[in-house]
Amino acid sequence: MLDLDGVLWGGTGAVQGSADAVAHLTGQGARMLYVTNNSARTRKAVAEKLMGLGFSAIKEEDVVTSGWAAAEYLASQQPPCRKAFVIGSPALVSELQARGIACVTEAGGGVSSEAEFAALELDAEVEAVVSGWDPAFTWSKLAVAAAYLQTGVPLIGTNPDCANSVAGRLMPENGAQLAALVAAAQVPPERQIIVGKPSPQLVETLVNKWSLVRERTIMVGDRIDTDIVFGNRAGIATALVLSGVASQVCAIVCVCVKNARTLSYLSAQARYAAIGRGKETKCVCARARASERARTLRRCSMLYEE
Repeated sequence: MLDLDGVLWGGTGAVQGSADAVAHLTGQGARMLYVTNNSARTRKAVAEKLMGLGFSAIKEEDVVTSGWAAAEYLASQQPPCRKAFVIGSPALVSELQARGIACVTEAGGGVSSEAEFAALELDAEVEAVVSGWDPAFTWSKLAVAAAYLQTGVPLIGTNPDCANSVAGRLMPENGAQLAALVAAAQVPPERQIIVGKPSPQLVETLVNKWSLVRERTIMVGDRIDTDIVFGNRAGIATALVLSGVASQVCAIVCVCVKNARTLSYLSAQARYAAIGRGKETKCVCARARASERARTLRRCSMLYEE
């Protein structure tokens, strides 16, 4: 199972060597699943982009997007969800509609005042609010979604990623939208459902749908909090690559927590992490006071256990 952004592609092009690596693995008989937390493209569009970047024989059915995961989750409920209020891309709407889920989206002038919010007429058939990354996210969409959430329907998040690294800055992602929705409508934890990585529901869906043998499956990704935790929850091997979000310091911390769990080992190894342009720099863990290092290690330990 391969993540996409930061693993196979980055920016506008393929990660160097990634297409050759996939071709080699496929030639050795490995089954490839392309698992992304991005809901902005349909599975067909993802397959077409991969082939446009030089990847060979990518099948739509081997692509798993968080939009597809949302549709699968809602359609599998008993009874199945029939209608949802959706914040997100046309691709997300398309995936939901393909599973027979009618989509309500903000239309017209929206809501821009207390009077308009008070007069808002809600569709009584809406059974869920679905949130995927939406670059056109507005206060009006937040207000309408919050009104639906206050009727007791669940909040379905395609993915929990709060931000993506773009040109050295953090660009808000769906996790930021979800935080706003939870705060605005006071959504309790039991009604907050993430369907993309690292969702336990997605783990079981993939294992069952593709008859995966856990002992012969590996998750390759560039994020510890989604890709690696996803693999841990699935009970499968994981591989963290450094071509995307994660740094060498992240990798060293993971190894330390898994194999040593000692502050001295963490500090010693962190000193030799090559950061940026190959310069040796002590990471924050190594420079911090003992109490701060202890807190860092506890957080890392919790992440590894999860």
